[in-house]
Amino acid sequence: LKKNHYIIDLETKTIELTEKGINKAENFFQINNLYNINHAHLLHRIKNALKAFFIMHNNKDYLVVKDKVLIIDEFTGRILKGRQFSNGLHQALEAKERVTIEPETNISATITYQNFFRLYKKISG
Repeated sequence: LKKNHYIIDLETKTIELTEKGINKAENFFQINNLYNINHAHLLHRIKNALKAFFIMHNNKDYLVVKDKVLIIDEFTGRILKGRQFSNGLHQALEAKERVTIEPETNISATITYQNFFRLYKKISG
């Protein structure tokens, strides 16, 4: 890909294909409309690959240790053990770094800290 095939927004850490990028992808995958709902999974994977290569950086956003991609907390700089980037981005980073690609984990539930703490009558510490 060339720089005129995509547009990067570093503030939001997003990447979008330009018309030239869309045409290149459609030609490469031999499809007519990349934005057709039937190709949503493909578009998502393309964007994850681009984000992994052009936005996410080793030793800043993540580390590679012993064949694993580990997330670095952007606020504390600490490694977030047992955590993965979601929606296939982690697997795109693993492919970028040429380490073993682990299956995606499923999020079974989410809760805000505020609601989590409401589950307890008393909190200390």
